[in-house]
Order: sequence, then structure tokens, then C-alpha cells
Amino acid sequence: MECVICLEDIKNDELVALKCAHMFHIDCVIMLIQKRTRKCPICRERITYVKKQLVKHKKLSRHIK
Repeated sequence: MECVICLEDIKNDELVALKCAHMFHIDCVIMLIQKRTRKCPICRERITYVKKQLVKHKKLSRHIK
């Protein structure tokens, strides 16, 4: 699967699904939040995650391998 933000393949431990079910790299979604672009790049639905949640998700997914 390819991230439409950075156009690179997404590995399972880098994946995050938004409420709208579109999937991206965790770091790409964090970047959107930091830029205050809180909408899905595909459907424009509001991103409900906060940066703190995504960072925690990223750390946990690396330990699950």
C-alpha cells in the first residue's frame, strides 16, 4: 500500500488509519497535524487524532514486532 502524502510504501508498523478508514504513514499524519492541516488528504474528513496519540501509537507498534 502506498501513502498518498509521501508516495512511499507503508509497512505495517508505520501504518495509521484515520476515522474515515484512509491509511497513511504515522509520520505523515503527524506532519499534517503539526502544519495544522487537520483533514484527510483524500476525503477531507477531520483528523481527530492528536500528535501525542500518534507518537504513542508509533512507539507501541515498534515493540509489537
